[in-house]
Amino acid sequence: MDQLTSSQPGSEIEVAHLDLADLSSIEDFANWFSETGRPLDYLINNAGVMGIPNDNS
Repeated sequence: MDQLTSSQPGSEIEVAHLDLADLSSIEDFANWFSETGRPLDYLINNAGVMGIPNDNS
């Protein structure tokens, strides 16, 4: 994040946790974000998937 903000003076990066499998997490994030009054310029989603069984079709 330091590298990104140093290449764009005056920019801000904010990280927020959001668990899409948890409705209260979604509501908490939505409430928090609404209260900031700021636009959402970029959203980076990061999810991992493990243990997917092999399936032949």
